[in-house]
Amino acid sequence: MIKPLIIMLFLALGANIAANTFLQNKGACDKGVIKGCRNVAIDYAMGKRVSQDYLKAFYFFKKVCDAKDAKGCGNLAYMYLLGKGVSKNPMLSNIYFSKSCDYGDIVSCQKLLTCPTKDLDEKANYYQACEDGDKYACGKLGYIYAVGKGVEKNLTKAFIFFKISCMGGQIKACSNLAILYYTGKGVKQDRNKAKKFFSLSCNKGYAKACSNLGVMYTLGKEVIKDEKKAKNLFTLACTHGYKNGCIYLHMNKYFGKDETPMK
Repeated sequence: MIKPLIIMLFLALGANIAANTFLQNKGACDKGVIKGCRNVAIDYAMGKRVSQDYLKAFYFFKKVCDAKDAKGCGNLAYMYLLGKGVSKNPMLSNIYFSKSCDYGDIVSCQKLLTCPTKDLDEKANYYQACEDGDKYACGKLGYIYAVGKGVEKNLTKAFIFFKISCMGGQIKACSNLAILYYTGKGVKQDRNKAKKFFSLSCNKGYAKACSNLGVMYTLGKEVIKDEKKAKNLFTLACTHGYKNGCIYLHMNKYFGKDETPMK
């Protein structure tokens, strides 16, 4: 009789610990801790510490993905692919695998290579997602129009979608927007606005924007020429892995601004 009682006590203790762990993660998530939100999403998806609930899992994975968490985006992709908590949607699945890959998840990058949706019309995929409010997808759409990937090149449309994406907090889009303002392609040339958006993107950690801002200070384009500021910006770009920033810094020579929009 004692042995079954001990087992019941251990089971009750384990359940209590699990419940407390879930509540701790939920509390952390409410305070903006992404890891806590991810753990809550996993618990709901797997029924690990709470009853399985795919709708709630989707909500928390979306919250995590919106914070640029690669695993969160990857899990959303699988939910759309398998129809867990949402209707099956191969196009949205592909978009979230792409997001996850961009944020550094190698498994999602590999999944994109074998995904049955890889040959679908990219423009249609991103256009729908952009219309639904996904600012990342708007930036991707801007890139498609900027380079003419599967569509006729249209820098005016690229400008529109980069601006929507940038206003939604996507720092690559802000840098791409700055490039268009700098070159006067797709929009009236305005190097003061180019400086504004390069600065915005650089301040949020985008290395290429820092390098291009350094170029502006090197050449004195709508800013007072300042080699010290330029050097600091090239150092920042180089430190964050941007090759041209390293070249400009170590060879003390400027070879030309990089006007290529980034994916």
